[in-house]
Amino acid sequence: MIDSTRIHYTITNGGIAPNIAPDKASTWYFLRGANRVQVDEVLERVIKIANGAALMTETEVSFEIKAGAYDLNVNNTLNQLMFKQRKTLALSNLRRKTKPLQKLWFKHSIQHHEKPLRKC
Repeated sequence: MIDSTRIHYTITNGGIAPNIAPDKASTWYFLRGANRVQVDEVLERVIKIANGAALMTETEVSFEIKAGAYDLNVNNTLNQLMFKQRKTLALSNLRRKTKPLQKLWFKHSIQHHEKPLRKC
């Protein structure tokens, strides 16, 4: 497993008494990684572990993926088109009007140790 990946979990149903195997149990896993490929690799491993545990105990296992997120997918063609349209609309006047707001936000981000937006 890659060092930057993380597996968080909680037992949502573990039975009613310690040291007694319940007839049904459930857990909730939250997997994190630097990118989607890493998370998918960890997910495969978690599923193999669950299937192995079910095989050892002669039980059944099922799972449901509730949510997921993917890496940023930059659309350079759309970015170039939008930049061209911006130049066509001549938004330079708007930029002058928003300068004080940009300075105020930058000052706020410095005070709160946030990363300021990068200029494109």
